[in-house]
Amino acid sequence: MISKIFGLIDLIAAVLLLLAGFDIVFTGLFVLFLLILLGKSLIFITSWASWVDLVAVLMMALVLIDIYSFLNVLVVLWLLQKGIISLFS
Repeated sequence: MISKIFGLIDLIAAVLLLLAGFDIVFTGLFVLFLLILLGKSLIFITSWASWVDLVAVLMMALVLIDIYSFLNVLVVLWLLQKGIISLFS
């Protein structure tokens, strides 16, 4: 059950980051999911996937100051695939 919740968090964070690429930013919701993803990453810090999630948090934070690059697309793909796998496992 908890993996499905974490998967949903990843999916929502991916969608928010994708929307931010099109200059559609819901700042409060974006920051909320950024902090949730940060907390989730820090709880499971011994996993290599959590280290990649920390990079995703950094990239999301950079979007808040209008720095968007191709790496953000990779982060969106990472979060999408991780979220989908978590929902179906």
